[in-house]
Amino acid sequence: MMVVNDIVGLVTDQQLNEKVHDISHHGTVEKVILNTEDISRHRLKVKTNLGREIAIQLPRQTHLQNGAVLHLSDQHVVFVEVSTPEYLRLKPIDTATALELGYFAGNMHWQIKFDDDCIEILMQSGKAHYLERLAHFFDRNVVSIVS
Repeated sequence: MMVVNDIVGLVTDQQLNEKVHDISHHGTVEKVILNTEDISRHRLKVKTNLGREIAIQLPRQTHLQNGAVLHLSDQHVVFVEVSTPEYLRLKPIDTATALELGYFAGNMHWQIKFDDDCIEILMQSGKAHYLERLAHFFDRNVVSIVS
């Protein structure tokens, strides 16, 4: 298992970008795909897209981000890619339902955002989990799924 204690830099840095490009032609480029929840952690065990296990153990002042290079050698690079967050977009039938839905989402500690007359819930697990928890809104036909 590879252990990472620091970040080499970002793939967007010109020098690192050139090295990563060269390695992509003659070596191995691996990426660790993290979700928005894991990106804030300092200690975690992950697998790269090629199946290599990595233990990330960063100091508190060091933060992961999209494009963070975890390992760099002449023939091998490992970097972080942050997955695009998925949202469940819901449209309440009226203001009272919107308030009830917002209150419910808050009690569930879900991260939400608002867009026009819709509530978007950040899905940190499978969509089925959220649909099951929201079933009482759907059963009453007071909330619809927009996308």
